[in-house]
Amino acid sequence: MNYRMIFRLLALCLLIESLFMLLPLTYGLFAGEDIMPFVYSIGISVAASLPFLLIFKPYSKVLYARDGWFTAGIIWVVISLFGTMPFYFSGLSKSFIDCFFETVSGFTTTGATLLTNIEAHSDSILMWRSLTNWVGGMGVLVLLLAILPGTESDMRALHLMRAEAPGPNASKLVPKMGQTAKILYILYFALTMATFIALILAGMPLFDALLHSWSASATGGFSPKNTSVAHYGSTAVNIIISVSMLLSSINFMVFFNLVMRQFKSVFKNSELLFHLSMLVICTITVTFNIRNLFPSFGHSIENAFFQVSSIMTTTGFSSGNYNSWPNLSKNILLILMVFGGCAGSTSGGLKTVRAVILLKAARREINRLTHSRIVRPIKVDTKAIDDAKVSAVIYFFLIYAIAIVLCMIILSLDGFDLETTFSAAIATFSNVGPGFGRIGATGNFSEFSQLSKVVLSFGMLLGRLEFFPIIILFVPSTFKLHGQEIAGVSKRFVKRIKG
Repeated sequence: MNYRMIFRLLALCLLIESLFMLLPLTYGLFAGEDIMPFVYSIGISVAASLPFLLIFKPYSKVLYARDGWFTAGIIWVVISLFGTMPFYFSGLSKSFIDCFFETVSGFTTTGATLLTNIEAHSDSILMWRSLTNWVGGMGVLVLLLAILPGTESDMRALHLMRAEAPGPNASKLVPKMGQTAKILYILYFALTMATFIALILAGMPLFDALLHSWSASATGGFSPKNTSVAHYGSTAVNIIISVSMLLSSINFMVFFNLVMRQFKSVFKNSELLFHLSMLVICTITVTFNIRNLFPSFGHSIENAFFQVSSIMTTTGFSSGNYNSWPNLSKNILLILMVFGGCAGSTSGGLKTVRAVILLKAARREINRLTHSRIVRPIKVDTKAIDDAKVSAVIYFFLIYAIAIVLCMIILSLDGFDLETTFSAAIATFSNVGPGFGRIGATGNFSEFSQLSKVVLSFGMLLGRLEFFPIIILFVPSTFKLHGQEIAGVSKRFVKRIKG
């Protein structure tokens, strides 16, 4: 592997993280808050990154597929560790594991929290907490590709994008991958700004609007209020955030096609149609199921639409205590946790396109039982999906299910009820955040043991990066040099001696 290039990219990501820390530091400075946690964190991050930039000058900029997986995995673990420092130095918790959990939850846009009194912490710390949502929403490697020169047609950009981008495939909006990353961030920033302005017009305070716009557009779910969005009790706020979450859960290629006036491809997008159909059907069902819990039918629709959007997009905001809803509504929300949003969006979960492929694969197998000689390819958006991709989706679903079961077994050591344990496993691997039982809309993850918090933290990373970039870090063969790499190292060694 090209370790020099990997460590150089890691150092660049640490510098980018340090730059983002300047925003809450500046806010804390003008607000008269303690800024030393950010000063220490920035100093340590810069000091750790500079040696890698100065010493590890790459012989080659080439990154292969394995390098891309490894780079994504190691960078996400390291930025989470360094992103933990502001929380730890500020006294958010005396336990580094607790602070690490909160940081990973932010960067992976999970929104799970250990805080029992969110509003007791300084605004600058809450700003960093929500900012981790926004940074992790589109991905730190996508941001690096957007600002890194020389990635317009570079194969390393393609492998990095594929390793970090959610979904079966990382699609290019334009032929050049670097330009694709720039377009993605322009769309992401535009959606964030639109949400921010709309929330201000709805009467939300400026600081709160900023933090909620970050979390909503990233489908992260961190709120500066103890009762989340329910704190405001505003129909306008609920609708704005619901729409923002929904838009962020849609493949960003759809928005690009709309801008390019390619309306035909948008209307024929089977993933989008399935996603919106699920939203409508589930919202109507939940509305009638919770009708008796609210004073009017309008309030039922409002709360059903908000909560279905929040869970389906894996954001995790709450407009009330959905833990007290009837079992039918809770089961629907649980299923939506698994499905998640669309590929190429900021949402987590299994991804809607995989659900579509799985359903079509099941239908094909049923048809084969009755018409064994008929060959019908699986099509998505009128394009045939080869059997290798279908198998990959099935294997991913199998790994996803096994991971949840293993996580449940470890979490069960804490002795909580099945509802809490099962929903905690799904909520972390799907990057939803809140679940049911003790971790419902009014609960948090503070009661879990330190072991469970570590497991849940890595579960969030596994879910965000879709397993393989994290799994590859623990595979011994990853660190072995193959024949071509050994030959390359030998040539450079001989060249240096002769030089």
